[in-house]
Amino acid sequence: MTPDDASNIMTPQEKAAKGLELLKESILAYLEQHGGGVKNCQIARELGLQAEPDRFTRTLSWVLLELLLHEQRIRSTGRRSTRLFFPGVT
Repeated sequence: MTPDDASNIMTPQEKAAKGLELLKESILAYLEQHGGGVKNCQIARELGLQAEPDRFTRTLSWVLLELLLHEQRIRSTGRRSTRLFFPGVT
């Protein structure tokens, strides 16, 4: 192993943090492409973030959307099945 190889080794924690950020960035990019508002089920289906195929009760996208809302990187309107997500915060 060369010194350059050693600097490219990531710890499990670093890999998890990078993976989480990439997933959040993919949702942000999707919301930017669909600025008129998007439902969680659309995001889950289009980005393949469903925990179970063809079921939207458990989606990875929901957890990611909640994180992005908490970080104030996105906004939403409505409740439950009518809830829409938008890029940015007003």
